[in-house]
Amino acid sequence: MKIRQVLSILLAIVFVIVIADRLTFTSFQKQVLDQLGDNEPIKIHVHRFSDGGKLTIKDKEIMQNILEDLANTKLWKVDRTP
Repeated sequence: MKIRQVLSILLAIVFVIVIADRLTFTSFQKQVLDQLGDNEPIKIHVHRFSDGGKLTIKDKEIMQNILEDLANTKLWKVDRTP
């Protein structure tokens, strides 16, 4: 009976650790902005799938404003990419 209780407690601890790790957040700053070089040229492409519309933003000031707005965005931490 004691072994069953110990195993149940260990299973609960492992479950809590796995869930806590999966539910952690990261930030746009950490995942994207920190990866970009200061002088690295960037473009922002927007694709609207409903009608196939496309937009490319090349203006540095507009891109800077967009990236600053996204800098503090919380993202779910994901261990893989699709």
